Amino acid sequence: MDSQRWHGMDIARMVFMQETDWHQKDGRSPLWRHNGLTDEEAAHPAWWAYTASTPLRSALLMRSMPLWYRFDLQPAWVTGHPTRPDRLIWDAHFDTDHDRVVELLTRSEARIPGALYREKARCSGTLELGSGSAQLISIL
Repeated sequence: MDSQRWHGMDIARMVFMQETDWHQKDGRSPLWRHNGLTDEEAAHPAWWAYTASTPLRSALLMRSMPLWYRFDLQPAWVTGHPTRPDRLIWDAHFDTDHDRVVELLTRSEARIPGALYREKARCSGTLELGSGSAQLISIL
C-alpha cells in the first residue's frame, strides 16, 4: 500500500533495516533470527498451537496495515471459546466502514483467497476461511 516505488533491492533493504532496527537495541536480536520460542513464549503453548482459525488469523494480520492506516481503524482480536467464535471488532467512524473492510478482505486485490463473508446483520457477519471463522463486528 506504500505509495513510494523502490528502485532496487538495496533501497528496500535499507528501509527495512531502518524500520526494524529497534528490535536490536540493548543487544537484542530480531525475533525472526531466532530458531525457537523464547522461555516466555514456551510457557504458553496454547497461544502457539495451530487451530482451525490459524490461517484466517494469519491472513488478517497480513492485512492489518490497511485497516489501521488506510481506514483509520483499530481492530481488536477477541479469542473465542466453545460457545462463541473468535471475533474481530473495531469502532467504526462511518456506517460504510464495515463494507470497506469486507471489500478489502473478500473482493479487492488484497483479498484473502478463499475467504467467504456471510452477513448476519448490518455491520456484523462471519468471515470464513476453510474450517476457521471469525465474526466481523463494527461498532458505530
